Amino acid sequence: MKTQLTERSDVSCLSEFDPPPLFVRVMGFIELGCSGVISFAHIKRIVQQHLLLAGRSFKGILMDLGWSSAQLTQSGRGFTFLQEEPLDMRYDPTATLRASDIVNTWSEENIASTLKEYSQERFAWRIAHGITQARRDKPFKTNLQLVEVIRNATPRWYHERAIHPATKTFQSLRIAVNGELEALKEGLAGGLEIILSEGIIAVISFHSLEDRIVKLFFRQWYKEGRGMILTKKPVAPGKEEISANPRARSAKLRIFQKHEVL
Repeated sequence: MKTQLTERSDVSCLSEFDPPPLFVRVMGFIELGCSGVISFAHIKRIVQQHLLLAGRSFKGILMDLGWSSAQLTQSGRGFTFLQEEPLDMRYDPTATLRASDIVNTWSEENIASTLKEYSQERFAWRIAHGITQARRDKPFKTNLQLVEVIRNATPRWYHERAIHPATKTFQSLRIAVNGELEALKEGLAGGLEIILSEGIIAVISFHSLEDRIVKLFFRQWYKEGRGMILTKKPVAPGKEEISANPRARSAKLRIFQKHEVL
């Protein structure tokens, strides 16, 4: 996937947006004296304030919407199933909404709708019911409390798959807490504005909701004459890459090249 990106884009200055989805590292960013947690939604502002003023132009942006194992296991905010942590899931520690707020205060209907919308969880209603029943006795404070409820609410065969039974629920809560999908939309729109003509936007997504947003944005830009889609179908990792990095199995790469609207 990386080789194809290099061959197609002729990237002279690449702004790389690293996982997790709302955390951003811009190449050269630290040297400019900036730090902190930045959302994809702030791409345009950050580049305008700190990079374009330094005389740097952009021919490409790579948005990597994935996670690293270290970020999952070392955040201390309840993203992992491996050890007990507070059920937080905020990327930005100054944000007000926590995952624990959702499971402790939202209605059963709203929780189920969130699980269905953001992860297509087939047992959304059973899990939501289990959550609302469990919180009557004890409010949720940790990630492992939630994992136990999910296990009790789902059938045994659901626990024996390669994917952990709590994966989709945790994904839904993470997306809801951090407004990931809206941030992605704002990041795509801002990114197209800041790159030069003939520049590219490349996005690596890891679940269908993200990929659909990217696909629809690219199609709309193409219809508006703002450029061309370089990947008619998303590029998937090969067998060797998946073998070396199993987490890459769901990755999809899409690339768009900007043209000036005449």
